[in-house]
Amino acid sequence: VCTPSTAPSAELCDGVDNDCDGRTDDGVPGIGDPCPTGVPGACAIGTDLTEATGPLLQKYAQQKREDGLVFKDRQAPAFRLKDLEGRTRSLDDYRGKRVALVFWQSHCSHSMKSLPLWDKLQKELGGKRFEVVTVLFNGGDAPYVKTWYGPMGHKLPVLLADSEALAESYGSHLVPSVFLIDERGRLVKKLVTQQTEDTLRRELKTFARRA
Repeated sequence: VCTPSTAPSAELCDGVDNDCDGRTDDGVPGIGDPCPTGVPGACAIGTDLTEATGPLLQKYAQQKREDGLVFKDRQAPAFRLKDLEGRTRSLDDYRGKRVALVFWQSHCSHSMKSLPLWDKLQKELGGKRFEVVTVLFNGGDAPYVKTWYGPMGHKLPVLLADSEALAESYGSHLVPSVFLIDERGRLVKKLVTQQTEDTLRRELKTFARRA
């Protein structure tokens, strides 16, 4: 539930005008002023985002409702995508291994902030039986991403999707979002990454140990 006169914060991909600059999910934090009651954005008093209106807020509400969604007998949608180095990767390449598939965008501040966490979790939990794989679904930004991704120490595989179609086929309404896939290519669970680091670590540790 939102509160009045909330100070601006960094813009996130959450369907809310966090920085109070009049734009939603713009990816570039604005200066903005505190949002008084009645001004559209994060701060209208009594606004419950699970009952939000407008396309982006509806996506946010749906994403929150589906956090922790458990799938039953559903095969993960297949893909064949290039990675940052130009190599083709497919879902079949990961058969026999459990995967956390992370959808993100390079212009989304929350996606960018989450990358070090996924690197850390891959280092802690990754191996022959579990891997974190990321899908950048504004794949046209690959030349720009390559200029900083490796130099900043990121080592996770980045697969490039030219549109949101793959993310939508999985049921990703906003980014970043994560889908846990078992060793037979079946969807197991959906996670919303606004969770705490400890919560995500527990979820992934439990999932990886089942392999």
